[in-house]
Amino acid sequence: MAADGARTRRLRRRSRTAPGGQTLPWAWETVGVLLIVAGVVTAALARRRWRAMDAAIREGEPLPAPGIAVMIAGVIVLCGLIITALLLGTNPGHVP
Repeated sequence: MAADGARTRRLRRRSRTAPGGQTLPWAWETVGVLLIVAGVVTAALARRRWRAMDAAIREGEPLPAPGIAVMIAGVIVLCGLIITALLLGTNPGHVP
């Protein structure tokens, strides 16, 4: 996800230089930051989840619920909605 955030930032930079480009250049940066933060949070929570799964397997208990999946899905849907809104507000000749 962090790579997707960096890619979005590059797209935003490219669209800023195009004449008549994006009407909301800060929104592309927001999408990039959201994706980067989601990647960092996913990496941070993965270790904790791995330890909980390992402990549950060793003790023969049920595995914990995948709460991180809800966060990842929410960020992807939110970024998709923002990007859709940005592309709908762009001149057809200047799509990044």
